[in-house]
Amino acid sequence: MTAWQPEGKPAFVFVVALKDRHWIQPEVAEAADFDQVLSNALAFVERLLDGEAEQGG
Repeated sequence: MTAWQPEGKPAFVFVVALKDRHWIQPEVAEAADFDQVLSNALAFVERLLDGEAEQGG
């Protein structure tokens, strides 16, 4: 995962890489700081993995 926080602006995640996938454009909400944006990114990855588990993947 690559995240960035420009000075004076919200932090955001702009790319996520998972084991058997290449780069994924994440649907991760911006946040005031890295702790929150990383929490948002973790929730995004959990949703992806839960969706795969439900589909048998």
